[in-house]
Amino acid sequence: MIRGPRRRGEPGIGPVRPQTRRRPPARDFTPPAATRAALARLFGPEAGRVRVVEFSRHWAFWGRRFTATTRPGVIHLRGSGTEFLADPELVLEEYFHVLRQWDTGELTRLRYLAQWLRHGYARNPFEVAAKHFAAALAGELAREPARAADREPP
Repeated sequence: MIRGPRRRGEPGIGPVRPQTRRRPPARDFTPPAATRAALARLFGPEAGRVRVVEFSRHWAFWGRRFTATTRPGVIHLRGSGTEFLADPELVLEEYFHVLRQWDTGELTRLRYLAQWLRHGYARNPFEVAAKHFAAALAGELAREPARAADREPP
């Protein structure tokens, strides 16, 4: 029997939902020892207390174009920690936000928003400072884990 559209409350098969790939649950990520050591050399021992959360839901507020966001003491990642570590400039930029801006009190939500409204994202002074720092030292961070691997016994 051919039927027209179902009426509300009428039994039958509901709409077919497309299958979506489920995201892994948010979890803390610990960088490898060589990376932690390199970050400690660049930022000091306080780099070890920064919490990195992979597959965080926190970034969703900012949209898909951002791969990481920060809050005091925490870096929230959209993807995995391994993907994050593959980009040394991004790693340094996010650690800079946490350790040199949030933790010093220079960066607050209100100040960031005010600068974002005034300058936009790309020219926001907080972003510019973090990007300059990261660009200057990204090569150093990229070389450190390789140096540590060379020193480790086989």
